[in-house]
Amino acid sequence: MDRLPDSTLRRIVVTCLQISAILLLFALPAGAQRQTTVRLWGTGGFGIPKKDATDPFNRANRAVVEAFEKRHPEINLEIINGLEIDGPANDSQMLLAMAGGTAPDVLYVNFRQLVTYVDQDFLYPLDEFIKLDPNVLTRIHKPIRDVITVGGHIYSYPYQQAVQALYYRKDLYRLAGLNPDKPPATWDEFYQYCQALTKPEIGQFGFGFVSDPQSTAYWWINFLWQAGGEPVTQLPNGQWKSTINSPAGVTALEFYRKLVADEWKMPNGNIQRGVTVRTTTLMKDYVEKGRLGMWFQYQTDTIANRATANISPALIGIARMPKGPTGIRANEINAYMYGISALQQDPAVRRAAWEFIKYMGSEEADKVRTEAFVEQGIGSMISPDLLIKYGYEDLVTPQNKQWAESLKALVLTGKPEPHGKNS
Repeated sequence: MDRLPDSTLRRIVVTCLQISAILLLFALPAGAQRQTTVRLWGTGGFGIPKKDATDPFNRANRAVVEAFEKRHPEINLEIINGLEIDGPANDSQMLLAMAGGTAPDVLYVNFRQLVTYVDQDFLYPLDEFIKLDPNVLTRIHKPIRDVITVGGHIYSYPYQQAVQALYYRKDLYRLAGLNPDKPPATWDEFYQYCQALTKPEIGQFGFGFVSDPQSTAYWWINFLWQAGGEPVTQLPNGQWKSTINSPAGVTALEFYRKLVADEWKMPNGNIQRGVTVRTTTLMKDYVEKGRLGMWFQYQTDTIANRATANISPALIGIARMPKGPTGIRANEINAYMYGISALQQDPAVRRAAWEFIKYMGSEEADKVRTEAFVEQGIGSMISPDLLIKYGYEDLVTPQNKQWAESLKALVLTGKPEPHGKNS
């Protein structure tokens, strides 16, 4: 049999391919699209919230996830779960998943993990995506942009930015003869306020620490910065060194001891040790029950008040941290962030993962979160800027205006959580 000319063969092959494509289209249901699956982490406190989440903050983030799914039907979100580890060791969950090759495509990342993850080649740089969407960086505060940029590359993107603030109970201030519109401005005033608020006979204290070492350190580090110190410092060779053992560290530790252990005479003549309670149930047994005058807690750029929905917003004051003996005001600044796993090699999955990450930190996501909080009856805890922007002006109160002002000031004095190698 004579061989067909090459041009004829090419026409036959092209025709067959076209027919196959047409048959494939008819085989798909009407409106169906080829989906790209992106695996998300569903384990631990910073995983993707479950559909039956009851916590108002998780319910709001869950609403954002579901809004993304509606907007992007071509992307299938698959929740995977790893080994759950409680306490300070919970950071190792993701390390175990990476080592076992079972990591999700989208990783939750925090400041202290970031450089270690980059050094271990766990994270895929986001530069190519940000180059196409450069405006996404305009939402990010400069101290946070500096942290997420490692070696000139960006490896994670914040979906919420946060600062630590001084929270206090206005009703307890009044009962103690303190002005609720005038929070303490210095360490000396802070200690005096704690003394006035401490009433051990009814189980009430001026300040509180969660008693496990990791949680205590989260609050104490603010005192270290206010004393003029730094927890870690990067050396000229790029290595990071612990610098807690410094004169500023001694000053901050002495103030901590004064808060928790030093003796002082109460107005009734009784001798009291410390002005602080240390417990693992600080929020539940002291904050929510109205037995704590002041505590440190986070604010985010969406949530003006991260106290608890069980407390009337009218009772909560939020302020800047007090100045240390150096005259320095300082507080932690942080972010909740996502990155893309470097184990994922498929460009289509990477692009879909970026679409998810970008959406979680978008203005549309802010709108969904705001609506979710309003529907839960706690819209007054939202930033007034967002309430006004999305049509809830009637929920703006003098309280959340004051909270928003403190947030802006705390961003300016923010110090990033320690984020060097092996932090």
